Amino acid sequence: MNSSIQAIFVDHLEILNNDKLVSLIPNIVILAMYLIAGLFGNGLVLYIYTFKLKSKTDDRYFIPFLALMDMIACIIGASFSIAVNTNQLTFRSNLICKLMWTVNKFTSISSGLMLVAIAVQRYIKVCRPFRSVMTINSKRFAIKLIIVISILLVVPSGFLYGVDDEYIENDGINITVYRCTVDSNIDRRYDIGYSVFLLFFCFTGILTISILYFLIMKTIYKQESFWKKKRSNQSMRKTEQKSNQKENEETSQSYKISEMSEHDPQHFESSSDIGEDSQSTHNCNDLNNTTGHTINREQGSSLGKVLRCMIRKYKISVMFIIVTALFAVSYFPRIIIMIIESADINFWQTLTTRQYSFCLFLYRAYLLNNILNPVVYSVFDTSFKKECRSLCIRN
Repeated sequence: MNSSIQAIFVDHLEILNNDKLVSLIPNIVILAMYLIAGLFGNGLVLYIYTFKLKSKTDDRYFIPFLALMDMIACIIGASFSIAVNTNQLTFRSNLICKLMWTVNKFTSISSGLMLVAIAVQRYIKVCRPFRSVMTINSKRFAIKLIIVISILLVVPSGFLYGVDDEYIENDGINITVYRCTVDSNIDRRYDIGYSVFLLFFCFTGILTISILYFLIMKTIYKQESFWKKKRSNQSMRKTEQKSNQKENEETSQSYKISEMSEHDPQHFESSSDIGEDSQSTHNCNDLNNTTGHTINREQGSSLGKVLRCMIRKYKISVMFIIVTALFAVSYFPRIIIMIIESADINFWQTLTTRQYSFCLFLYRAYLLNNILNPVVYSVFDTSFKKECRSLCIRN
């Protein structure tokens, strides 16, 4: 009798879980695409920067470590999310649940801290090139420190998260469901406190990176404006020198003609010197007008030219700025949902099926950052692009 009742419970549980699974199929397909794209893209970055670009420059030192974190984040994050989607009510392994939550948070925190280290390195290189330098030992220490800090920050996850079993009623039958979420036996204040701390830590990191890159872009803009002004002054001086040289030549030519006229008045009358004078004056006016027009046009588009020159000359700095911006934008929906979760414990239970699927998509949109980073490298890093092209040609 007990076995038959247990079988009924299991059947009802499977039916409920399959109903939820059907609505999450689009979400699962997107996660599978995240997994494939993240594994391929970051694997390619890791391979090229580690084995092909052997003469590693100061600019690219952190890229292989960031790519490794991105690849792990895609593998663990996407796989874990797929497992949770397919077992919304039947996730029974407490150990796997705790491990997945912990590793998932570890990769996210370490990636964010890696971007902070990159921003500090770019700031030292651009804004303080003659005062200090980030040595190879300091970079290795930064990576070790990032790992230690990330481990310390994710330790609470092993205690707060796990398989939570609860009773729900379906068709008059009480069924036990198993969710991989915050452990209901833990005091809710600890979970809220931990979430608030992570949010504060995240905002502090984003603010620090924003300030550093603002100072970097300010310094680069000042440098480019200075050199552009210097080049413009040099160009004006060269133009004036050419104009003076041409006037001297024309004066010398007029002097020779006047000497000839003293010996041969008839030849002087037929030379039409008035026409020559007017023509030379016309040429000088054209030259002055052209020069003035060029200067005005350059002044009008100076900001655009400086920005284009900045992007062309400081590609690596611009590349990391875009990577950081993608990180902030992709994590923004997750941060908003975490704030709502902390305020409303029953947030996910109050959503309709479509709302639940959409919010789940936004909650995991942070994986886009890990996927798009290789695309950014291929756009801005010429050496990486060249190695990718040669690798494709060989294959």
